[in-house]
Amino acid sequence: MQGIVIKDQNADQGVLAASWLGRMQGIFVRQPDVLNGHKFLIRHDAAYFRSKAELAVRDVAHIAPRLTARLTKLVDRYDPAIKVMATQPQTLVHGAYIPWHIILNLNCKPARVCPVDWESVALGATLYDLAIFTDGVPPETRDRLCDAYREATKHAGVGVPDWTQMHFVMDCFHLHRIFDWLSRSAEKRFSEDKVTKLVSQAEQLGKLVIA
Repeated sequence: MQGIVIKDQNADQGVLAASWLGRMQGIFVRQPDVLNGHKFLIRHDAAYFRSKAELAVRDVAHIAPRLTARLTKLVDRYDPAIKVMATQPQTLVHGAYIPWHIILNLNCKPARVCPVDWESVALGATLYDLAIFTDGVPPETRDRLCDAYREATKHAGVGVPDWTQMHFVMDCFHLHRIFDWLSRSAEKRFSEDKVTKLVSQAEQLGKLVIA
């Protein structure tokens, strides 16, 4: 397939990717049995999210022992966010839905969207990929991408919570994403400064999603 790789989540190209995501999810939400029998799919269940947090503590203890107590305090209060993430409507999840994993062909009508690098494909929450895709983007761009996703899911039959709950759920996944990074920080040889920044970001998100 000829096309271009999305370089960032800019509004025009990002809208196409967000809309495709909603349409794709609608196919699998309407046919849940299609996914249930495939053992190769990672299961985004409570055990999965808990394991990432515990591995994050392990790696942080190795790289920056002084931060272990701070991160452990957060992980000890993580269960409510885990419950939120593990009880969302289920669909096919790309697992790494980020700009440079998405190819666009703008020369056809409508434009074609082709996600690549499906190594993290999973059975999980409908909002997981959208949360990853919009993580860190400016609020005005994020809202436009979310609008495009909501419009696509409305026609595809995917239930989406109201705006407040939607952003809360996505922030839970943002926190998980930081735990995921930290869980591989020793393998990736993150510096102590980078780990410190990630732990601080996790604490800030924790204030939003953990009572």
